[in-house]
Amino acid sequence: MGKDYYKILGVERGASEAEIKKAFRKLAHKYHPDKNGGNEKKFKEISEAYATLGDKKKRQQYDITGGASAGGFGNSNGFGGFDFSDFARQSGGFGGAGTQGFEFDLGDIFGGMGGFSREKRGRDIQMDLNITLSEAILGVDKTIAINKDSECKACQGTGAKGGDTAKCGKCHGEGSIKQVRRTPFGTINMQEPCPNCEGLGEVPKEKCKECAGKGSYKQSTEIEVKIPAGIQSGQGVQIHGAGEPSKGGTPGDLIVRVHIDVPSRLNKKQKEAIENLKKVGL
Repeated sequence: MGKDYYKILGVERGASEAEIKKAFRKLAHKYHPDKNGGNEKKFKEISEAYATLGDKKKRQQYDITGGASAGGFGNSNGFGGFDFSDFARQSGGFGGAGTQGFEFDLGDIFGGMGGFSREKRGRDIQMDLNITLSEAILGVDKTIAINKDSECKACQGTGAKGGDTAKCGKCHGEGSIKQVRRTPFGTINMQEPCPNCEGLGEVPKEKCKECAGKGSYKQSTEIEVKIPAGIQSGQGVQIHGAGEPSKGGTPGDLIVRVHIDVPSRLNKKQKEAIENLKKVGL
């Protein structure tokens, strides 16, 4: 018996595609390794579960076999023995006469996770911070105030009044829509994020008045920054998840660039102390 992917995602076996997708996004947001309190092992586990349950064919196979052989690809080349040269020959080859009327779906080839999809992530922010020479030598904890886009507390970042959302009518809760592209290889169906719901599959029943449905707004936020002892001027301190938020995704990071204020006039003892610090690499 394999892993219980339904239990990992916290859904019932009869859960709909939309419920599975919603459960995955919630857990991915919670355990993403780039977020404070994230868990890389847990994130990989839920991603593996969604890779199977989020794909109709793999889910059907999983339900039949109980997970004994479902999920992943059975070949080291990553495509389970799928031969693109055979695929091309059966279709008349790429660029030849056989390509007329030739159509394939990249979403079907690369599976339910969408071979080209990437989790939404907020923008990273960079700021400068001046500290004294003694603070650089000994290390210091700083509380800084920064004016940035932060998650709306009234709607918890959903953009919906009271957090109440409804299934998107344009993509029917899938979060993506198919776009047809005509290329020299034939007609290709591409999965693209739904512009109406920004790929979330849900829209506000009523927009939050605090953030006008954006899910965030500019506000002054205090952030604790731990400056390690021995930091050098120009080095940065990265604070995961303290950047700008992303609706339905993970927030970016804050990079604090440190600049050391060195006194212009130093006495003999101060100069000797600095020389000694240089010798030990500080």
